Amino acid sequence: MTTEHALDDWRVGWSCRDGRRIGRMWDARLSRHGARVVATAADHNRTVPADGSLSFGFLSSWRGKNSPPHGFTLNGRDCTGA
Repeated sequence: MTTEHALDDWRVGWSCRDGRRIGRMWDARLSRHGARVVATAADHNRTVPADGSLSFGFLSSWRGKNSPPHGFTLNGRDCTGA
């Protein structure tokens, strides 16, 4: 994910369908609220320069259909692309 503006902190949110489960996440802290997933910056990657990028990873599983995630946000604001 890239950002036009410098960030002092970040959180990326998205929604999952099909009962997707996030089992492990790295380079961010994980929280879930129903189908909504939020990745919050770790201490070592909290700041991002203008026109910089941020990244994190996770493992997930699902049963049946594997629909793509949707409703991406950065710090609570809709993303223009994901």
